[in-house]
Amino acid sequence: MFMSDAAERAERHGRILAELSELGLALARKLQAAAVAAQEPKVAAELGLAFHRISRSVRQSLALEARLERERERDAREAARAAAAEAQTPRPEPEVLRALARRKAEVRDRVERLAWAEFDLEDAEDEALEFLETQLDALARSETFLFDPIEHQVRRLWSQLERQLNAAGAEPEAKPPNSS
Repeated sequence: MFMSDAAERAERHGRILAELSELGLALARKLQAAAVAAQEPKVAAELGLAFHRISRSVRQSLALEARLERERERDAREAARAAAAEAQTPRPEPEVLRALARRKAEVRDRVERLAWAEFDLEDAEDEALEFLETQLDALARSETFLFDPIEHQVRRLWSQLERQLNAAGAEPEAKPPNSS
């Protein structure tokens, strides 16, 4: 719907500009003829000034029409480039997508368990999980995400999250005293 609205609006604007250009050109012709035919210098000067203003308006309408056409052509080229780039972007196979989702879930689960074991996240849970998800998404874009040892990934993300929680002032989880 949006694209058709924009296309309809652009077409309407084009029609209006074309009509304004035609009307302005017709008026400019009449003013020019009247200015040439005028007997009195003052009337000729006034008609000449009116002709100048109308012809400037016609030139501006034509320039705007040309600019809008250039913008439409540029937008079409950019859309074609984007479509070509999209078509060239390799899409992971469904099995790979499922494997990525499983790996992300496993890493996320392990890091979350560490966070809950080490910190009282009641007040910082949303921020911590959002930070973890952002870092996990970045890690998952790595070409080696499915092949790196999961323990390394968990340690890396836990280290980042732990620093984030400490910086945010999250309270460490209360530990029972040693009964040695």
